[in-house]
Amino acid sequence: MTGRLVALDIDGTLTTSRQPVSPRVRAAVRAVVEGGDHVVLATGRPALAVRPVVEDLALSNGFAVCSNGAVLLDVSSRRALHIQPVSLGLILAAFDRQAPGALYAAEVVGVGNHVSGRFPDGALTGRQIPLPRKEIADCWAPRLAAWWPSRSLEDVRQRLSHIALPEVAMTPSTTTGRG
Repeated sequence: MTGRLVALDIDGTLTTSRQPVSPRVRAAVRAVVEGGDHVVLATGRPALAVRPVVEDLALSNGFAVCSNGAVLLDVSSRRALHIQPVSLGLILAAFDRQAPGALYAAEVVGVGNHVSGRFPDGALTGRQIPLPRKEIADCWAPRLAAWWPSRSLEDVRQRLSHIALPEVAMTPSTTTGRG
């Protein structure tokens, strides 16, 4: 492998959740690739939400590290090469104590999410597959999204910020349509 490795975050670097990649950014990424360097996308987005960015940038090879590092996506085939799931039982138990009534979405790579209740349109990428909360707790998934319909994002941050769970990275976000 020759050339440099250029790792790029998507949201806030290449684009925002509400905007497509700009022609200027697209040209810059194209110049990196044409110069013989390798682009790796790194993001908290699930694999399904990365695919449109890969297509928009016309990337034909390389990798994307999705779901905050839990999924490695092969850009050329648009398939997950590696998935590092976590057991959701302990996470949901901790969240339920601090955020009673929250809804959960457990990523099903390449498909969508198992959901404990309906999320707003545009809040998740892919299909919403209803599953009882107890069954979601029994799942292993690379990414868990939570939505607490009756509370603000700041309230959720305050209530969940002190929870420390091994091998779990929490990223509160206001982004919709990318989860």
